Amino acid sequence: MTQKKQRVLIIDDEDDLNNIITMRLEKEGFEIESALDGEEGIEKAKSFKPDCILLDVSMPVMTGWEVCEKLRADPETQNMKIYMFTATRDLKLAKKVGADRVILKPFNYDEIISILESTE
Repeated sequence: MTQKKQRVLIIDDEDDLNNIITMRLEKEGFEIESALDGEEGIEKAKSFKPDCILLDVSMPVMTGWEVCEKLRADPETQNMKIYMFTATRDLKLAKKVGADRVILKPFNYDEIISILESTE
């Protein structure tokens, strides 16, 4: 019996980082979609219905904190796992907006894979 890999949505304004994460995760069998800003990310969360969202904190227009709050406030997306990327260590704010976990930058790709596999 084959195990279904998770659907992961990456929301990050750095296109190169999105591409690198996408390639690494697809190589491990994850199904990936990505978005370059918060508004697109929220729409893709509703249409793609990911098991997990990897969300960057520092983005123009709408911060990751704001995106997380909006996802948690919407019944369609409120129960999705949200892991936030940040170079800051504001873990209280992450908890306040409803993040399930914070992944500190710079991160190790194997760490991300391990985190995602532990939540299947």
